Amino acid sequence: MSDELSQRDTIDLAGCELRTARGSELRRARDFARAVVDRALRARGIEPWYGAPGGRDWERESALQAFLQAQPGARFVVCERAGELIAVARTTRFETMDEALEVVVAPEYSHRGLGRALLAELWSGTPTPDLGRLAVVPGTTADLNLYLPFGVMPVAGRWHLRIPVALYRERRAAEVVDEDPAPVHVLETGTALETWAELEEGVLGYARPWLHEWFARDRVALGVVAGGGTPDAVCWVSAEGDVGPAVARRPEDLVPVVLAALDRVASACEAPELAIQCTTPAWWLLRRLRLLGFRLHWPSWILSSVPCPALDRYLPVQPPALL
Repeated sequence: MSDELSQRDTIDLAGCELRTARGSELRRARDFARAVVDRALRARGIEPWYGAPGGRDWERESALQAFLQAQPGARFVVCERAGELIAVARTTRFETMDEALEVVVAPEYSHRGLGRALLAELWSGTPTPDLGRLAVVPGTTADLNLYLPFGVMPVAGRWHLRIPVALYRERRAAEVVDEDPAPVHVLETGTALETWAELEEGVLGYARPWLHEWFARDRVALGVVAGGGTPDAVCWVSAEGDVGPAVARRPEDLVPVVLAALDRVASACEAPELAIQCTTPAWWLLRRLRLLGFRLHWPSWILSSVPCPALDRYLPVQPPALL
């Protein structure tokens, strides 16, 4: 992202300055957004994942965030008053989809139209067949009413699930599963990328090849390979314990590869809890996770300007920076 600001990028809004932000301001914006979101979660009796022991810190997250923001078509705007940051919004762009990464307004400035002004700056006009829109937002009435006028509609839910690591290990050791376990192996990078290229667009409705090329440098790919053929499912997992995204040919194929990734993390995990994102249509996976003892931590909505064809075969990105 360029650090140059043009005159048209600066907008005056009732004493506030709405402007395109520099790439060097990303850390400041993320600290602001995290503080606002943490405050909102605690007000609802939810302990933020980011604030938990072993939770993500900036050093672990910064590479992914900077990579998303550096993509062609990505946008990053902030609103300030007297030099104080009071709102921030960011998007990234895939080949045919603009995805909102965050739209956050300081609570003392909420209900003044700032969120709408930020989205209007990022998402002017209406979505088109060539460039759709997608966002994952908290399930509150205010959040939904903010996004719906910009051409997106709810397509599914995304649940943030957690379980204490000790309980997960205990439950997995005691599991009795009737069917033969599907063979899960570490995939070669080329095989993983080919599988994503084959399956992702049919699941999400759009492709993200450059995102998976980045994950290939940062994460290991696990795959369900039956009979030595093409993988039936693939899941990225990081050394820091991030599980996802994952995709599968059938909804039930998602279960063994995600459990294998969780097993891998739990075996070396120093954090007290495991966390994972799960789409609500992924019934087979949700059922298995609930039987293991995963609890819903907070729900979100997936909003899109076009249908997402098969979210029952998909596990979202962790950390929850995007779908």
